[in-house]
Amino acid sequence: MRCAGIVYTEHAAKRALQRGITDDDIRGVIEQGTVIEVAEDTPGPVYVMEGQVSGRRLRVVFRRDDADICYIITAFLRRGGQ
Repeated sequence: MRCAGIVYTEHAAKRALQRGITDDDIRGVIEQGTVIEVAEDTPGPVYVMEGQVSGRRLRVVFRRDDADICYIITAFLRRGGQ
């Protein structure tokens, strides 16, 4: 999936920092990961994607707007993903 830009919610920024998840990790999952779920919501769908980055299984939850800006809601390591 393509993102023209990435914006973090306060929650996502805090959790990524706590979990040692980098911007490159998140971008890697969005660009090369697998879509696990798409939930229709307002103002647009919420995507859950998973991918392997830096030897870890990572899930990223985000919303993408009409300008292809991705708003990261949260990111977390899958169980056994370290």
